[in-house]
This record gives sequence, structure tokens and C-alpha cells, in this order.
Amino acid sequence: MKKLVLVAIVAMIALVGTASANYGADLADSSGVILPLTVSQVVGTPVDYSIILSDFTGETVYYTIGFNDTGLDVQILKQGTYVNAASFTDYDIVRVTIEPGAQQGDQFSARIDVWKDDPSQVIRSVTFWASASQNFNAQIPEFPTIALPVAAILGLAFFMQRRKEE
Repeated sequence: MKKLVLVAIVAMIALVGTASANYGADLADSSGVILPLTVSQVVGTPVDYSIILSDFTGETVYYTIGFNDTGLDVQILKQGTYVNAASFTDYDIVRVTIEPGAQQGDQFSARIDVWKDDPSQVIRSVTFWASASQNFNAQIPEFPTIALPVAAILGLAFFMQRRKEE
């Protein structure tokens, strides 16, 4: 009997690790690709990100902003999502905008917290890092824009040279 109880206790201890949830959360872009450590984002342009959840099956989850740096506007677009699969992507959850006035290369961070029943009991957090990028819209001038003045100057020089020879 003692052996049977001992075997049952050992089996229960061994199964506790496999039964406990290992909640996971990551941020992804619009195509579902998990974001790198730091993303480059154009100043003033809002970008929507998704959250990929794992091991939240059969639960309703909520999102809050844990913190965000000054100059980074973070908005939660959706709340109360029922997770129905072991690996689940909740689309367009977070909208991030680097506010105008940020300089090229400025770094910003934010944290999105995932919780179930009580907002003070955060299950998982996702940290977001962004680097400000300016939208340089410089275009290369078309060929005639450069070629016509150069041709005019060369033609004038050729004409002046011919006049000197006469």
C-alpha cells in the first residue's frame, strides 16, 4: 500500500509540470511575423500590431498598457478576447505612434500586460522597443532635369569656342 501511495505521489509531482500553463505572448506585425527586438517606425505614422498568445486556451484575456515612454503613443484597440486555440493570434490589438518631434534614431519603449480576471495580476507582459525613423521622401531627379542644363552649358561652351577660332 505504501508503494502504491508513493508511486501515486511521484506521478502527481511529475504531472504537475506538464499540467501547469506556460503562458506566452509576443508582438507580431500585420503578416503574423514576430517582431525583432527593436522595430524602426516612421514618426507620426500609426502602426497596428497583433499579439500572439500561447497556452491561454479557453480563457478570456484583457490587455493594458503597463508603461510607455513620453513621445510614444500606445493604444489598446480591443478588449475581452476569448482564446480558442493553443497558439492564437489576436489581430490589431495595439496601435503605436511615435509622436511628431522625435529625432531620427530616438529610442522608445512600452509594455503591454496580458491578464485574465484581475488587472493587478498580470499573467504575461510584452515589451515593445521602437526606433524613430524620419520619412525622407527625396527623389532622384529625372534625366531631362539634369541633362538639359548640362547640354545647354556644353553647347554654349562649344559655340563660344567656335567664335573665338573665327
